[in-house]
Amino acid sequence: MVLTAGTHAGTHAGTHAGTHAGTHAGTHAGTHGNGAPGTSPLLATALAVTQDATAGYWEPNAILHKASKPPTDLDTLDYLSPQRRHQILLSELSCLFNVKKKTGDKGAVVSLGTTPLSNIEKPAWDFTEQLKLVRGYSDLRTDRIPEILVQLDDIVSFFASAMPMNPYHHRKTIQLISVVHALIVQIEMHVKHYCWMARPAGFATQVQPVIQTPDHSTFPSGHAVEATALAAVLHWVRTGIHLGEVSATADRPMELLLAHRIAVNRTVAGVHFPVDSAAGAVLGATLGEAICSLHAPGTTANPNKMNVRHFTATENTFGEEEDFLLSWLEKTLNNTNVGPAVPETPVLFRKLLGAAIGEWR
Repeated sequence: MVLTAGTHAGTHAGTHAGTHAGTHAGTHAGTHGNGAPGTSPLLATALAVTQDATAGYWEPNAILHKASKPPTDLDTLDYLSPQRRHQILLSELSCLFNVKKKTGDKGAVVSLGTTPLSNIEKPAWDFTEQLKLVRGYSDLRTDRIPEILVQLDDIVSFFASAMPMNPYHHRKTIQLISVVHALIVQIEMHVKHYCWMARPAGFATQVQPVIQTPDHSTFPSGHAVEATALAAVLHWVRTGIHLGEVSATADRPMELLLAHRIAVNRTVAGVHFPVDSAAGAVLGATLGEAICSLHAPGTTANPNKMNVRHFTATENTFGEEEDFLLSWLEKTLNNTNVGPAVPETPVLFRKLLGAAIGEWR
């Protein structure tokens, strides 16, 4: 068994925000530095000696020269390092979304502005049938262990392999995915808090996951939320089409295939029920499409549109015996309601989204 700090909580708090986002969740230097290469003790000492030898005693008033020019356009972040841009964009986006507890502690409601995007209600089953599905998926463990272990803290590479995101040709897309990923992790953890449910191993000792069981709620699956959200954003940036608009066709987007497999691998590993992935995928697709709705400035008279989806684990939506099948996901994503987005969209993120679109279409 691999016991790492890359449990789902540690991974998402540190690795996704540190490795993929390269921001404040990383090192102290990464947060408070200036984006330049780190300074070693030897270099710092050498600079101090050089300054003393060349500058000597000096009077500011006598030799004051013109300071560096300030940014001329505060609607662009190009003058900043990738880490600083990420922090500002994440702050801008985080202000738009909010998560609240459903009445009766039944789940969570995620909203964009004042508009509810997704009501996620946790199931009230004994989980006998879902455990049977977990038992069946365990037969795939030997084949999928490499994927399971890599996906503990890296799902982006799987999308980057299918949609080659060259760091030179797709700089804005990579930055967009980094910011979106960090935002989704924040939201999903808040939702999990209000939807707390025990992991499969908490129901049956025979589950014996091949990775360490995370400390946070099994419901909804964070990997499903993230993978489907990234799939929705990437597919829309590349094609201008939402996942729900193509899910009823025979031509399944590769992004959707990857998101589904990443989610299922968590059940194979023994740390999620299929219903966790179902709820996570519904939430992820809805969040991803809502983020895409920010591509153009809206007005009170003409707001942007977004898809609204809810998940309740009942016989009408997802029964206890039901599996998280790709056909179910396609049908569910295609069944949406349309509501208004926030009247005004953030300028800085809108520019990044537009620049990412320009790299593909």
